[in-house]
Amino acid sequence: MKPLKKRPTIGLLVSGLTEYFTVSLCRGVMQAAEAADVNLIVLPGKNIDRDFSCYPKIMYEYQYGTLFEYPSPENLDAVIVSADAIGCYSTKESIGRLLSKYQGLPCVLIASKHEPYPSVSYDNNLGIREAMEHLIHTMGCRRFGMIGGPLKNTDARERKEVFLDILKEHHLPFEERNYAEGDLTRFAVDTPGRFLDQNPDVEAIFCVNDDTAVPLYAEMQKRGMVPGRDIYVFGYDNASFTSQMTPTLTSVWADTGALGTTALEMVLDLLAGKEISSIILPTRLIRRDSFGERKTLTHVTYASVDSFLDSSFDLIFYRCRHSCVQADLSLTRKGLFSLLRQLFALSDPACCQTAVYQRVLQLTDQFLKFGTFRYADVNNLTTVLEDLCLYLSRSADTEQQKYEIKELFSLMYRKIIHAMNSLFGTIQAEKEDENYMFKLFVTDLTQFEKGNDQSYANILSGLDFAGIRNAALYLFREPILHLSGEPFFCPEKVYLKTVLVNGSVHSISLPHQEMRVKDIFRYPGIPHDQFSMVLLPLFSNEFLYGLVLCDLTENLFSNGEFLLNQMSSAAKMIHLLRANESIQVQLEESLGTLRRNNIELDTLSRYDPLTGILNRRGFFDAAEKMVSERNPGESLLTVYADLNNLKIINDRYGHEEGDFSIRLTGQFLQDSFGKRGVCGRIGGDEFVCLVPCSGAAMSVDLYRTLHSAFDLFNRTSEKAYNITVSTGFYLLPKDMDSTLPEMLAHADAMLYEEKQKRDKNVAKILPK
Repeated sequence: MKPLKKRPTIGLLVSGLTEYFTVSLCRGVMQAAEAADVNLIVLPGKNIDRDFSCYPKIMYEYQYGTLFEYPSPENLDAVIVSADAIGCYSTKESIGRLLSKYQGLPCVLIASKHEPYPSVSYDNNLGIREAMEHLIHTMGCRRFGMIGGPLKNTDARERKEVFLDILKEHHLPFEERNYAEGDLTRFAVDTPGRFLDQNPDVEAIFCVNDDTAVPLYAEMQKRGMVPGRDIYVFGYDNASFTSQMTPTLTSVWADTGALGTTALEMVLDLLAGKEISSIILPTRLIRRDSFGERKTLTHVTYASVDSFLDSSFDLIFYRCRHSCVQADLSLTRKGLFSLLRQLFALSDPACCQTAVYQRVLQLTDQFLKFGTFRYADVNNLTTVLEDLCLYLSRSADTEQQKYEIKELFSLMYRKIIHAMNSLFGTIQAEKEDENYMFKLFVTDLTQFEKGNDQSYANILSGLDFAGIRNAALYLFREPILHLSGEPFFCPEKVYLKTVLVNGSVHSISLPHQEMRVKDIFRYPGIPHDQFSMVLLPLFSNEFLYGLVLCDLTENLFSNGEFLLNQMSSAAKMIHLLRANESIQVQLEESLGTLRRNNIELDTLSRYDPLTGILNRRGFFDAAEKMVSERNPGESLLTVYADLNNLKIINDRYGHEEGDFSIRLTGQFLQDSFGKRGVCGRIGGDEFVCLVPCSGAAMSVDLYRTLHSAFDLFNRTSEKAYNITVSTGFYLLPKDMDSTLPEMLAHADAMLYEEKQKRDKNVAKILPK
């Protein structure tokens, strides 16, 4: 057997961190990892291949998927993958490609079946069969329907198969209209309406998971229909919100936490060199109001009390099985058992009724004071008590005893209501405190003025309110542009800017920041004791800024994505500040260089660097001055010149030749007009000149001089193309006044006329 090295590090690849399935799964794996002294890294990469663009509010959450690129044999010892949850929008082939990235790592799948990987999954038969056979045999249902999920999802496919098999076994009808495919989320709001329209006679509906039942409830409410009265409804997963729906939702309890603990045990066996097989875990039905009238307890003997107590505890406190309150459950179990045993004692005619009543009320108070009461399914608790009340009432010998029993249970219900009100008040106060701490965190998060490394410490400070005591902040050298649908490739290096160690923030000095990306799970300051941490991407829209690795706490299951959004915004702000400061430094250095070399900034700002003649600003300043200082009796010639076919020269002969053509044009204009007037380049291929002259004859001479220069060049040059310009000449007579813009407009109009007359055949610049 291969010995395990000290404290392995296991990666858990899951979907969204705040999803019910992921939360329950993580709790189970975390609990098992702590017990086995194993380090855990959770990577909540959401859904591969999902088109997030359909949901504008979450359209950039595809960035979470980049997390799946970080696990490797160099930084993890094994991986557990919730493959079908991650790939519920993908294909089997795409999921296979994802899993192939982790070759060389022992791998166990959760609620997924992909050869050759071992897996742990639910028995999708037991709970569904229990629900449907109850509806068939007890409630007399004959017309069933199902709202399912994508059949590429293992659970969705198997649950549909079980549904159809049970109908076939009982010779019940099924048509294609009796099945509708949703997307496993509560956002498929159109699916229930279409289903109900196509199935007006349906008596019972199976929802592939509890989230799918949420929009069904909403649609039924719109139509004045009540689950459990008009149509029986049951879901799958037994999520915590099912007991808070109205009416409460019957659901198949699939212990997601048990999936996690079993998966961790399996992967540790793989690491130890053992051969393992896939495991299927049992499920059972949690019956609630959406199944209509409940079959109550008819008799309980003392011989069956213990089994009743065990099943009642599981029914009421199933949420605590894989949670942080596990240590308190023994006291809670003992308190509940003592209370229920006292209630059973009322069925013994020999007992002292008054003493038992007092003891029951005392035990009720004690039970309700346990901190674990907040995790109880109160609907199931009252169901158990109702069963006992009916049983004891039927066991009573007299009407007076029946009345006293009902009064006793009435007092117990009042105590439960009072405890619930107190609990709601406590939860509300905790929520208000949490909101206040969030406000302080967000405020403190942005208390930086500079984009330096010390500012990154703000991102990790103040995380105590979320229970986070250890964290590391990594940045990429520069933000990475990652568009939706594009593959993501991890950079080889990351930069560790700051760490949180046991609640204290420490900035990392520049020489020690650079790390291999494969070492991100072994940063300086990582806890020596067993840890469970989560890796999250820092991103804003299409840009990835880095990563945060931090303790995975209960607070993150509800607030993790909001927290990450704030941290990402801070990282972006620091980057922008740093970029701005860098630009300022560069500007100051440039200004200093100019001053040291005694270069006139004003001169630089007026001249075109490519041609050496005036730029737009320089020309207009000089030309306006010339117009205002015009001598009496002097004419002004305005010339508008446009280099022909610059784009074709660039495309055929390259931009260097295009630049040569621009420089040559500037030179010829300066030679022809610059000695008498001013010339400037005001656009890419546009030039203007303003020249004092004696009259029309002189303007004709200047026109010929300019174009002769181009003709001579084209005849004698070895260039493979001709360089030509189109020009517009406008002469302002000496006895007329005009503004510079007006004269330029006239010259531009004449330029346009010349262009119209010019042969536009591009062959002029073909090889000579």
